Amino acid sequence: MENFDLNKIKTLSPVEAKTYIDKYFIPLTNGDHAFYINGRYEIMDDAVIKKTYFKRMSSELNKYYFQDKTDLKTLSYDVNKPAIYENYSKRCDSFFLKNRVSWSGKALIVRGSVVP
Repeated sequence: MENFDLNKIKTLSPVEAKTYIDKYFIPLTNGDHAFYINGRYEIMDDAVIKKTYFKRMSSELNKYYFQDKTDLKTLSYDVNKPAIYENYSKRCDSFFLKNRVSWSGKALIVRGSVVP
C-alpha cells in the first residue's frame, strides 16, 4: 500500500475520502492515532495528526474522523493475535513505532532469564 497523499484525498468524493482515511488512520483509546506510513503503522500524537494532516482537509472529513468515527482501537501486546483484531491493534516494534528506546545497557528478560 502506498503512503497517504493529501493531494489525492482532495480529488476524491466525500465517501471515497472517508474510506481512504480509514485505510491510513486508526484512532486509539489512549488519544493517540495509528498512522500507516512506509509499510507499517506509527503511533502519532493527536496534536500532530491534527496539525499535519487534518488541518489540510475539509471540515467534513475532520468531523467524520474526530467526531463521527466510533470504532476506536486499543493497543494490545498479544503476539498470538493478528495485527488488527476486534477493538485492538497489536503493538510490536515491527508494526507500530513510537518513541524508540535504546536498549544498550538495559537488561532484557528472555524466556524467564535476565540478559544484560
